[in-house]
Amino acid sequence: MSLEIKNLSFSYHKKEVLNNINLNFTKNGLYSLLGKNGSGKSTLFKCIMNFLKVKNGEIFINSKLSLNKHPSWMAKNISYVPQQSSDTFGFSVLEIVLMGKALELKGGFIHKKDDIKKVHSILEKLNILKFKDARVMDLSGGERQLVYIARAILQNASIMLLDEPTSALDFKNQILFWQIVKEISKEKIVIVCTHEPNHAYWFSDVMLGLKDTKLKFMIDSNLINDELISELYDKKCQIYKDEKFIKPLI
Repeated sequence: MSLEIKNLSFSYHKKEVLNNINLNFTKNGLYSLLGKNGSGKSTLFKCIMNFLKVKNGEIFINSKLSLNKHPSWMAKNISYVPQQSSDTFGFSVLEIVLMGKALELKGGFIHKKDDIKKVHSILEKLNILKFKDARVMDLSGGERQLVYIARAILQNASIMLLDEPTSALDFKNQILFWQIVKEISKEKIVIVCTHEPNHAYWFSDVMLGLKDTKLKFMIDSNLINDELISELYDKKCQIYKDEKFIKPLI
């Protein structure tokens, strides 16, 4: 499995958002994408998904040029959870999550018993099994996010893109999310766009920083330093390492 981005540039009208981005993900692991608001993180994800037409550059998913690939091919190879999803149309939690298996269905919409069991297991890990028969539109914002994360997990693509998946979650569920994707990333490439540098530092294998249209760094998390974080956010930051803390704090 692999995701390679070559010389990628993108502009909204005449405003440049991404400039000559080069990235190569070849190893399983948890990657966190950091940057200030408007730095192009979500735009990068949308370009990877072919939702936006890139100005220049190429994107290869599992060694295949992704340009003009059919949505079904994309869904087999990469799963994506946007910041906000509104396509619930009165569906239940169980129905929405099972859509992650839609490409595997033949001759109708009858799911295997194993699929139902997998959904129950995923929902239980995310602490939302009790909502399986509830309409997604009736859930809180955080609960909805967990539903779409569950669908992406069931989809079982080799690459996962998660765009600010913890933005509506309380602290307990934020940590639960990171623990779950950390486990998943042992067998997949998982890239999380986040505004939480501490969580990225604690759980990620690799941290990436976007600023002023450019990739500023891609570095092993244990090598991140005060200077890189401070420059990324234009704010003096310091990594505190103290025996009083379970993990270092930024």
